[in-house]
Amino acid sequence: MKIKFIENDESQGIDYDWKLILKEYKKLGVPSEFDYSDVIPFDSNLKWHILLSTKSVGKTTVLLLIGLIMYKLYGTQTQIVRHRNANAGFYDRLYQVICTFNDGQYMKRLFGDQYNTIKYFQRNFYLANYKDGKTVKSEEKIAVALSSDDCYNLCSKYDAPRGDLIILDECFTDENTPEEFIHFINLHKTIVRDRMSDKIFILGNNYDANNIWFRQLTIANDIRKVKMGDNKILYTNMHMPIYVNFLTPRSGEKRKRFNKNHYGFDNSELNAITGLGDWSIKEYPQICELQNRETICRGVYFNFMDDQFLEGEFMQADGGLFFAVHPANPFRAKRGTLVYVMRQPCADNEIYFFNDRLACRIKEMIANLRIVFSDNQTGDLFSKFIKETS
Repeated sequence: MKIKFIENDESQGIDYDWKLILKEYKKLGVPSEFDYSDVIPFDSNLKWHILLSTKSVGKTTVLLLIGLIMYKLYGTQTQIVRHRNANAGFYDRLYQVICTFNDGQYMKRLFGDQYNTIKYFQRNFYLANYKDGKTVKSEEKIAVALSSDDCYNLCSKYDAPRGDLIILDECFTDENTPEEFIHFINLHKTIVRDRMSDKIFILGNNYDANNIWFRQLTIANDIRKVKMGDNKILYTNMHMPIYVNFLTPRSGEKRKRFNKNHYGFDNSELNAITGLGDWSIKEYPQICELQNRETICRGVYFNFMDDQFLEGEFMQADGGLFFAVHPANPFRAKRGTLVYVMRQPCADNEIYFFNDRLACRIKEMIANLRIVFSDNQTGDLFSKFIKETS
């Protein structure tokens, strides 16, 4: 097959025929309960795609299969990225489902008798044939395992002229840091250089609508409005489109039966596992639970993002003194006498980070469980603020 390039310019990358790729994909016979190819706009000009879901719905497998077809047709080498390097055992198992499903159905339909397995060796994945106890692998890699925290070491020596399918797997965790986003962008630039043929897929579970990545992508306000089953295009603060799909589990009755027998309790922190509700969110102590409460001091503000503020006030109630946090009016908060912020430069009424004498007193109250919130969303936002400014 003759390969075409964008605007007939090889430096811009391959002009992929997505209708052909998806036609080949349909021939693989992926079970409908694990197949999300019909709701992902592969054939659009979008670069960024965020796929959210409960655990183990098959989104990684779908993309790895798409990557194999792209390799077969165009020689494209999938770039499999994680924040930090996983051990070799993890990568050894990455393609296991693809190689073993239904007695090797996918491999047979893709490569016939030529290859029946995929082997990992020194960061690279290779097609291979295993027969009579012997494994013979191909010379050309089909995919590469990368870690974004190695971005600066790779920038001058890594070359991926056909690394157009970029998968950032298990992106959203409790341990995400501001540096990870910058590292990934640096790694992306190293992979893509100046090509226009790439597609980025960020995969994660639906446990944290307040994750720092959404703020760094400047879609944090809009992402909280996304519910399970939604697929939307959100826009960054510079009007770049990002496709977001909150995938609905398709193994409906089977999942319900499993959950009923294993997870038959209502807990919003488990939404990413059970598929009940939308975003998973922790339960926090509520202001409404305080008896005989009275505000004795207010006007401490927290600027979580430029247009999102929380207000803290000291309350006396049965049981003693508490610090209560609730959403604040941005207009009033910006003019408050004390505003803790997460960025510089600061205005005269702002304090960068959360480490002055009052902050230490509030942290002491947090440690002694003397803090309450208007709702769980506010509790989650405030917890993120403390974590990122302490």
